[in-house]
Amino acid sequence: MIKKLLSLYVFLCIFFTIDGEFTKVSASEINKYMLLDETKEIPKTVITELCSKDISCSYIEEVGLLEINGEAEAVKKKLNKIEMNLNNSMEVGELPSLDAALEFHQANMPSWGLDGITELEHYLWFAKKQTDDYASYEIEPGNSEVKIAVIDSGVDSSHPDLKNIINIKDAKDYTNHWPFLQDNVGHGTQVAGMINIIAPSISITPYKVLDIDGGESFNVIRAIIDATKDKNHIITVSSGSFKVKGKENRFLLKVYQKAVDYAKKNNVLLIASAGNEGLNLDEYEKKTGNVRLPGGLKSIITIGATTKNEMRAPYSNYGKDIFATAPGGYFGDFFDSMGIVDVTSLMLTTYPSYMENTLLDTMLNIPKGYSLSFGTSLAAPQAAATSALIISRYRDMKGVDPKIGLITRILKDSTNDLGEKGKDIEYGYGEIDTMKAIQVIEKKVQ
Repeated sequence: MIKKLLSLYVFLCIFFTIDGEFTKVSASEINKYMLLDETKEIPKTVITELCSKDISCSYIEEVGLLEINGEAEAVKKKLNKIEMNLNNSMEVGELPSLDAALEFHQANMPSWGLDGITELEHYLWFAKKQTDDYASYEIEPGNSEVKIAVIDSGVDSSHPDLKNIINIKDAKDYTNHWPFLQDNVGHGTQVAGMINIIAPSISITPYKVLDIDGGESFNVIRAIIDATKDKNHIITVSSGSFKVKGKENRFLLKVYQKAVDYAKKNNVLLIASAGNEGLNLDEYEKKTGNVRLPGGLKSIITIGATTKNEMRAPYSNYGKDIFATAPGGYFGDFFDSMGIVDVTSLMLTTYPSYMENTLLDTMLNIPKGYSLSFGTSLAAPQAAATSALIISRYRDMKGVDPKIGLITRILKDSTNDLGEKGKDIEYGYGEIDTMKAIQVIEKKVQ
């Protein structure tokens, strides 16, 4: 009975003290339209005719997408008026608000200021494993010129363990909330912490698209384009949502894919989390027609999560699109079957220092500025950090950046195969191994 009560208490601490799901933004959908041109060149005459003091516009030239905001009747009237000027390559559609469920659950380290708090090492099992007890720091801590774009909920840019590696110069906040970049949810700061503990010298560029009110698909697409133009080497997205792969979402899927293709064309690696619904994504798509964005798109590396004992985490989505897995943590191997909680199977990461600790963190004496979590959101940034170290090591050896094809091959060749031999739907090519990736690149590149 005591074990069951403890399990319930930990469950409540984890799941009812955070906002793990973003709701839709409360903006009227009828006064927002998108104009997409397949040739990526909307004529200036069309933009001039549409956009006025009563109708505001925002144009992403790289993918030929124009966002149009205004009173519904006025926008429709303008669209009808210029219809004759729209060539066959253009179409008008709508992008829905981003109902993204963030892929996390809150729940001896040289790169963080935790010296002397030895009991916290229990929650750093993933970092010690990835870095071979931090030996990788000596070989390749990362090059500060190598940048990872984190498209998320912002970051605590004053956090003592993050402030020196945040690239404020290129950072962008699309939410129009003040203060600039402030992470009011904690998710973006947790993602940044996962990158930093694996690759302590790599730079992180935050692109804030989500807040407590949710976000807009347009801003995620714009962030992918901006992150590419800002010369980030890697983009990681640890949020996502399901959309029906049909006529009603054809416009959305097309625009997302154009943004991803733009990043790929410019040699930017895009990594996404697999999601926390515990679904076989292939079977789910067959039954419901739903595809997961952005992880279900072509040219994206999608990462699932494993437990401390290298099993697919029960919450981690899986399917043919999973490239690999990385540690994501959980309550322990016997939580689902017996209700027994092992808190040392959770993972420690950074958390906004201006936000209050969760009940579980307080109970376990986790210091402010850190938090215990689990989820595919914590797995994806480990793949991003490892990729950044591959780029850094290649730069050290060759003086130039590697092509994303080579980065992908090294990630694949350095995974530890789990499950069925070779690539499978649960683990992809296997579990990401940071230290092994550094060793593989040294063998491949002489």
